[in-house]
Amino acid sequence: MAHLSYADEFPRGRAPAPSGSPLLAAALACVASFTVVYSYLAAQPRAVDLWTAAPVRVAPHVRTAPMAPPPHVTGGQASAHVHREAQAPPAPVPGPWAARYEALNAKTAQWIGAPLSLLLLPLTALTAVLMVIRQATARPVRPAPLAMAAVTGTARRGLKNKKLLVLGGSGYLGSRICRAAVEAGYKVTALSRRGGPPKMDPALEQVEWRIGDATEAATLQGLVNEGYDCIVHAIGLLFDSQSGLANLNTIVSGSQSLPDANGTYDRITRQTAEDLIDAVLEATPANTQLPLAFISAAEAGWPDVPGGPLMDKIVPDFLKRYLIAKRVVEGRLTADNDGKIRPLILRPSLMWDWGKLDVLPAIPVFWAASKAGVPFVDRPVQVNTIAKAVVEGLDNDDVQGVIRFEKMDELAARNQWEF
Repeated sequence: MAHLSYADEFPRGRAPAPSGSPLLAAALACVASFTVVYSYLAAQPRAVDLWTAAPVRVAPHVRTAPMAPPPHVTGGQASAHVHREAQAPPAPVPGPWAARYEALNAKTAQWIGAPLSLLLLPLTALTAVLMVIRQATARPVRPAPLAMAAVTGTARRGLKNKKLLVLGGSGYLGSRICRAAVEAGYKVTALSRRGGPPKMDPALEQVEWRIGDATEAATLQGLVNEGYDCIVHAIGLLFDSQSGLANLNTIVSGSQSLPDANGTYDRITRQTAEDLIDAVLEATPANTQLPLAFISAAEAGWPDVPGGPLMDKIVPDFLKRYLIAKRVVEGRLTADNDGKIRPLILRPSLMWDWGKLDVLPAIPVFWAASKAGVPFVDRPVQVNTIAKAVVEGLDNDDVQGVIRFEKMDELAARNQWEF
């Protein structure tokens, strides 16, 4: 297991890469809206071409009678004129690509229809406006050296002496947890395959980064034996190697990492978490309780809510395996464990921020369903809210068990750090 400094990963003076452009997202939203509306209109009967405004040619067979010849045309000339009029050249036959495009337009209109077209347009426009406002009012990143980590709200009880281990610290949520912990005064060690921060950040510069494989039990045991006051398990993946969708991780995963052939939900989620629990039980003395936070999923609680068991049956197989792995770990954490573990099981649904463009269109759907009282859909939670809730929960002995979005909001409100 190698050590890697922040300076090795990012030379000083280089500007951080932006995590996403709200203006680009706004442009994409407008393009999507235009495509949907145009596709619907293009499939409707029309008298003019949508692009050129030229009249659409009427086929010759539509005519009820040939045109009468002009008065000055007589005899055989008149017959020839009538024949020429009746034999008007047919409309040009569209090429293969044009025909395919017209067919696609018709199918799109059939599948989407006017109601959804009119719904998507204001939703995407509203998303675009909100992102532009967010970008215009965003606060600059504030450096957070440990010496400046002051106490806000409730007393921090000497957090500068506390050591935190974060597994998966370079991931989408893991890096935010590291940052929130540094802001709160923790001395943070992070383990990941990358062994470094996902981007330049003054707070993440203070994290001790370790390169290592969390699927190796010996690696986890060695880390836990170093002695930490609390631990966070933030390792996970959206699509494993058996889902058939692993390549989508480069788009939807915050770390944009691809799993190898052995990267299954069982191995990455269940095995690493259970090995970590075993290591904690072995290293923790009797009559001592170590806070351990595990990032689960809102859908792991489906068996306990109306409609949830039905959702469990109809979701795809890969999602069933994803949830099974989460539930097994939750069961281990809530077991007796000789009283050596204080479990914090966070169940976020859709995690998002303004730089993660792939989830923004789904936010209104999840939010509306949760607001409408759909029991198996939880409201989306900003990733920084989850990170703050984790740190605040680790620091409060009365916090344990399952933590849903309402409790995350409450815990994050106690943590007043801006980042």
